Amino acid sequence: MFLSLLSNMLRTLQEIFEPQVSASNTLNPTLLSIGQRGYEIQSKYLMISDQYGLFTSGPPRLQVYQGFVFFFLPCMLVASFIPLVFMGVVMPGETCSGKFWVLVLVQALL
Repeated sequence: MFLSLLSNMLRTLQEIFEPQVSASNTLNPTLLSIGQRGYEIQSKYLMISDQYGLFTSGPPRLQVYQGFVFFFLPCMLVASFIPLVFMGVVMPGETCSGKFWVLVLVQALL
């Protein structure tokens, strides 16, 4: 059961990292489902209007892009934040710690 779950998770991650639109002009089904499900949660459960929400009920290509942004933006923020925190832990000296943590704070706010 655990191996089946792990296999499904890896297959889904592999599908997420595929292009948004393939060479045969078909949309990425995983990113499309993220966009459609995100819109459903946003509109039905969170009651956020379309003009303020992250997701729209627009064309499927737009929903694929929104699913891409929803998945990859937090991943890129975490990926860029981890080295900064690691460097802050590795270099705990008095001379660079004050200036360095300002850089970490700026990175976190971006």
